[in-house]
Amino acid sequence: MIPIFLTVFAFCVMAYLTRSRTYSILAFSAICNLYIDNFTHADDQYLMVTYASIEFFTAFGVLLFGDIHKLYQSSVLAMMLCLHFIMEAALVVDNVWFIESGIYTYAMSLLIIVSLMGAGRGTKELTTLYQPWDNRLPIHLSDLQNH
Repeated sequence: MIPIFLTVFAFCVMAYLTRSRTYSILAFSAICNLYIDNFTHADDQYLMVTYASIEFFTAFGVLLFGDIHKLYQSSVLAMMLCLHFIMEAALVVDNVWFIESGIYTYAMSLLIIVSLMGAGRGTKELTTLYQPWDNRLPIHLSDLQNH
């Protein structure tokens, strides 16, 4: 799986480069994951519930305070949340082949990469929406009559 320090660094860099509130929330969530990782162990009974609750509150924060990346990142976080619950269910029913197969690790790494790839989505629209010289709605009566 992608190291937590690298994830924190990547989300903080993306938050700084894109100046996006969504990536700031994701960076804060990665810092929380790093902090909580110091107090958890692989044999903790509620490990997946802990990480699923972090993902849930991150998705909630993205939906409330996010910007143009809101829909993309909340859908990726929902997939992460589902993956945590699938792993929790596998731990509860003692599904050994799923636990030891590495599917969870590879899928979570892929979702983190997909989340980071979304940083470029919408930045062009974000910068061109608010340019003062850009006249989005030229309404002239003569133009309406010519159509």
